[in-house]
Amino acid sequence: MKFATEDFSFKRSRGVVWVCDLSESSKHLNDNATANEIEEFLPRLHWLGRTVVEAAGGDFVKWTGDGFLAWFETPLHRELADRARDVVEAIWHLSATVNVTQLCVQSKRKFRLRHGVTFEQDALLTTIAHSDGHKSFDITGRGVVLAFRLSGVGAVFPGATIDATIAKALKQVPFQHVCFKGWIPSHDQLLRFFKGEKWGTRGLSVSVKCLKRNQLPETFVRNTRRLIASVEMAKEVPPCKLFSRNYSQAMVRGPKWAQEVFSKETDFILASLGTLKDLTEHFSKGDLAALSKIKINGLELFK
Repeated sequence: MKFATEDFSFKRSRGVVWVCDLSESSKHLNDNATANEIEEFLPRLHWLGRTVVEAAGGDFVKWTGDGFLAWFETPLHRELADRARDVVEAIWHLSATVNVTQLCVQSKRKFRLRHGVTFEQDALLTTIAHSDGHKSFDITGRGVVLAFRLSGVGAVFPGATIDATIAKALKQVPFQHVCFKGWIPSHDQLLRFFKGEKWGTRGLSVSVKCLKRNQLPETFVRNTRRLIASVEMAKEVPPCKLFSRNYSQAMVRGPKWAQEVFSKETDFILASLGTLKDLTEHFSKGDLAALSKIKINGLELFK
């Protein structure tokens, strides 16, 4: 019997670990009414996950069945803040695309994603060169294990839970569309999510709503007009902020379903801008009664 030979190589490094997980995937698979739907959704999530990770400058390590593991190598600690921001921006885009379009999969249940992000300071990187010529890559480390556990926690959109190091780094270079709040797991939560282990559970944060209450109508309308103007002017994207462009180009060049997803999400954004335009017109006409009833995510802006 002839056995294939593989060459293993190892090295140590550090970087940001991102684990994406599909919420309640077992319920989808165990329900005959939704099993076919999730079997259609998962391959699309696989393709989209790889696309998002590469657009953000990371390495797509592997598919984990109902999610994926991604690695953003960060040799220099001074690069951590920018790396962490890149990952959070990618998470926002991926979760937004899934929430808005469901990847064009018709399902009785809504697909939602959860994410765990950590900083692995002592990762063991393993590269395997197989006899048929292809190479495989994997990472191990305590931060990797923690990221998998954090991905099971779940939080408000975009559904991210991060460790203390990432939370501290994001304070330096925040992604303004995602806000975080400190989270202290209870005894029951330590058992449920972390199997009773406390390592890495101090200083955790979860994503929360960024929507500001008690915002004055004048402030809201002024900011809205600035947003609409910046979109309509289609300003040149700075070289250091090319994630959205990379992501968009990959979608329009991707499979037919990806093009349909991109079109659906674009229509959603344009419709939202149209609604905002209508709101600013109400304000210009002095119709404050209409503005007072504005709701976003079920919350009254000016209550």
